[in-house]
Amino acid sequence: MSTGLDDIPRPRLLTMQIIAAALMIGVISFLGVVLFLVYAQQGGQGQLPAGDLPIVSLVAIAMFVINTPLALFLPNQMGKSALKQMTAAGGKEADIADLLNVRQTTMLISLALLEGTAFCACIGFLLDADTGSLVVVGLCLLLMLALFPTRNRVRNWLDKQMMALQDIRNTGL
Repeated sequence: MSTGLDDIPRPRLLTMQIIAAALMIGVISFLGVVLFLVYAQQGGQGQLPAGDLPIVSLVAIAMFVINTPLALFLPNQMGKSALKQMTAAGGKEADIADLLNVRQTTMLISLALLEGTAFCACIGFLLDADTGSLVVVGLCLLLMLALFPTRNRVRNWLDKQMMALQDIRNTGL
């Protein structure tokens, strides 16, 4: 039961891609500013005195540990909830439009969780010049890239959701 590549309206896909790219570009831009401030203006030192406990960097690591599973599992739970609400809805065209709304919303939530963590890690690096913060930023960017909504990823997601929706309607759950 493939929805096919043509079932995904190009403007919807482009909107998702622009949102995802903008979130990643924001992190990369802020990281560039932070790297300039730390290395060019501070000589590799953070804004806070050396030797202090890097609280913000530790908070960023904790955020990464908490937000990464949330970014991966929370959208699935939200999608299941949306499928249950859609069982009373009409035909395939309405389902695809509704599912694309769900996909865009869940993608935005996932990427926002990772973006917030990356920004916190950037601030941690600015204050402490702690390389652990840079690792967190890099991992967040890699995860954001892995979640980027390509046409095939969105189509595969739609196929799975359409099958799940059909199963819910057939079983009457």
